[in-house]
Order: sequence, then C-alpha cells, then structure tokens
Amino acid sequence: MSKRYFVTGTDTEVGKTVASCALLQAAKAAGYRTAGYKPVASGSEKTPKGLRNSDALALQRNSSLQLDYATVNPYTFRRTHLARTFHQRTRGQGR
Repeated sequence: MSKRYFVTGTDTEVGKTVASCALLQAAKAAGYRTAGYKPVASGSEKTPKGLRNSDALALQRNSSLQLDYATVNPYTFRRTHLARTFHQRTRGQGR
C-alpha cells in the first residue's frame, strides 16, 4: 500500500522544503520510491527552460522517481512587484 504525506506550513521560509527533502531522502534510503510535488508555486524565475521554482527543483532532485518539471510543479508563477513589496514589508525590510 502506498503512503502519502502532505507537508504544510503557515508562512514562507519556515522549512517546508527542507523538511520535505529530508523525508524524501530518508524514505529513498529505506528503499521506498519517492516523489515530491509542489502543485502551485510563486516566486519562480525565468530560465531557458521556462519558469522554474527553486523549491520545486529541490523536491525534484531529492525524489527517487525521475519526473519532468511540469509534473512536479504544474502551476508556477513569477513573483510580481506588488507581491515582492508586500513580502519585504511583512518582513520589515521595505520601510
């Protein structure tokens, strides 16, 4: 029987991706087939291969199954100027 885990947090930069990658690595080392997904991502960067999110790339790298990027992260969005400004202000950086 396959098991699935959903990792969530209440804020950005709280360690969800780090924890998820550690779980993927531990399960892979124990002989399980693993796949990390980030269904929706913002803050993605434009690359020659299209928009890419660093968290989704980390999950892809730490999975034992070789999945294409569009499967790992089907909905990816660039960080807008407004979102960046809001993020900086909520962190006390843009005052």
